[in-house]
Amino acid sequence: MSKIRDERKAAILLAARNEFCEKGLDAASMAEIARRAGIGKSTIYEYFTSKDELLQQACAQVWDTILEELEQDSGEGDTFRERLLRYYHIVERIIEQLGGNLTLLLTNDPIRDTLCECVEEFQQVLFRRIGQAVSDGVVSGELSPDLDVKAVTVLLTTLPSPILLGSMRRVGVEHPMDQVLDMVLQGIGKPAKK
Repeated sequence: MSKIRDERKAAILLAARNEFCEKGLDAASMAEIARRAGIGKSTIYEYFTSKDELLQQACAQVWDTILEELEQDSGEGDTFRERLLRYYHIVERIIEQLGGNLTLLLTNDPIRDTLCECVEEFQQVLFRRIGQAVSDGVVSGELSPDLDVKAVTVLLTTLPSPILLGSMRRVGVEHPMDQVLDMVLQGIGKPAKK
């Protein structure tokens, strides 16, 4: 793709993410996405065949961003908490960018299957990364040796949510994901010697 086409596609994806998060898939308008991107509506169809494909690619772009940022800093030598906080801060920033209406995408029945398809591959990669961090935390003694690594991995991976972050901010909690992780670590950390 040429630089102009790449930039236009990126503008369409950004406009689509904002429109979908504000209105949900059904109420999102291709005309409004085009307006936000500064192009004509028909131009969108030069890049995407349908609203569903646009949603899938917008979601994939979000997941790719998270994984790329995690890959840029391998975190070797970091503590378990530092590795998890890096992931949580990336997700927190993306949730802030997408807005509080992100939950519209998660509860809207017609698109649930589409989103599940988008998320499946991302989850597998993320589960492997977080699972490795949990295993490393057990080996290093930062976490309890009795943990079910798979259960803890799912908990830690799915913990950041727009509802949780929004609620904590509304009641004045500073650094909400840091606070949540500290609470969780109290439960899964290495038990104190008696």
